[in-house]
Amino acid sequence: MALVAVIILVPLLAAVMGYVGGGPAAILQARPPAADLTVITPPTLRSGNLFETKVIATPRNQVGDLTVAIEEPLLRRVSIDTVTPEAESAGFEDGSFEFSFGPAQPGKPVEVKFDGQIQPWGWRTLHGEIMLLDGKTKLAAVPVTVRVLP
Repeated sequence: MALVAVIILVPLLAAVMGYVGGGPAAILQARPPAADLTVITPPTLRSGNLFETKVIATPRNQVGDLTVAIEEPLLRRVSIDTVTPEAESAGFEDGSFEFSFGPAQPGKPVEVKFDGQIQPWGWRTLHGEIMLLDGKTKLAAVPVTVRVLP
C-alpha cells in the first residue's frame, strides 16, 4: 500500500513543483551600460506545449533600429506563431533570428511577446542567447537555457 502511494504521489509532487513543465517563468536580466534587457520565459517545457516568452528592452540612449536577436539553437524544433508587436522586418543573420522594431527612445521600455510551440522530439536542452541590438551593434545579451521534456 505504501509503495502505491509513493508511485502516485512522487510524480504528482514533481508536477506541482514544476519539474515536469508548467512551473513559474524564469526572469533573466542583463544591465550593461547601454540598455536593460529582461527575458521572461519558462525554464521547462513539454513537447507539443504552447509557450510565451517576453523580452523587455529599455535603452539608455537613442536607438536607431531596436532589434531582438535569438540564437538559432534556442529555436531548434520550435515554431514561433506570433510576435507582438509585429516586427518591421525579420530575418536570419550570423546564426540568429533577428526581429527589427525601428527607433526606440532612451528610458522607454519596449516589450515584445513571442508565442510559440515546442515540436515533439524527446528530451533535450535548448541553449543560446537572446540579444538586444541597435542595428548590428550588441547592446545587451541574456543566456537562456530551456529544458524540453517529452
